[in-house]
Amino acid sequence: MAATTIRGHRRQHLVVFMAGLLGIVSVLSFLYFSRAQIAETAQARVHADSLSLAQALSQQQAAGSDLTKTAATTQRVTDATRTLQQHLDDVAYAQTVQRINNAIVLLNIGLVLAAMTLGFVYKREDLTDTHGEHGSLRPLRARLQALEREALGHARAARNSMSGAAAEAGRINHLLESHPVREWQGKQDRLQSVILQFRGENARLRGLDPASVIAFAQPSRVVFPEVNEDEELRRPTELNQLLRELSEVEAEFVRVAAFAIPAGAQPSK
Repeated sequence: MAATTIRGHRRQHLVVFMAGLLGIVSVLSFLYFSRAQIAETAQARVHADSLSLAQALSQQQAAGSDLTKTAATTQRVTDATRTLQQHLDDVAYAQTVQRINNAIVLLNIGLVLAAMTLGFVYKREDLTDTHGEHGSLRPLRARLQALEREALGHARAARNSMSGAAAEAGRINHLLESHPVREWQGKQDRLQSVILQFRGENARLRGLDPASVIAFAQPSRVVFPEVNEDEELRRPTELNQLLRELSEVEAEFVRVAAFAIPAGAQPSK
């Protein structure tokens, strides 16, 4: 298996190397012959400019003292001379490049070799078998994904259950600390006012005046026994045990979720 992978890896790199080498040789050859033809092109331009200058000079001489033609012919001579000088400078530069053409090619080859060396040094080979995957890996991967989804579902349900239990525990603590009998006298007074409203409504439905009802003439008062206003509700004996068990469940969930839930896919709270 390893030998097959290495041979395939070598064949792939050999194709890339040959294609790159062919491209490098083509580019360097093109640049070399292009630089070799610069001087010939420049010489052809100088020859053409020399003919143009000679023609301009002949036209200037033919104009003689004719003022109407002298200005135009003089301008043509000046332009031709300037162009010829520029192209002469180009010829000198082209000849210099042509003389050092071989040195430039060697410099280019050296740069290419340096780039290839750097690429080879920083290249990290991957010899893993990416083509011949074992047939049993696909169902195992599908099973793993199904288990991960199942783990995420259980984790989400566990978080919801713990959140609900914590909310109910908070409600129980709130009720235990609510002091329902505090200021009970005010509740007694409100009950007394309800009795008066009941008597008035009763008389109205019967078409009577509440003052004429003998039973309503006596004041009615609901008497409550004295109670301790600061007395709290009795705390269930099993509540503390349940809260401790809830804390233990939360801690165990955090421990198990660290390796049971897939990384980067934590369920929302």
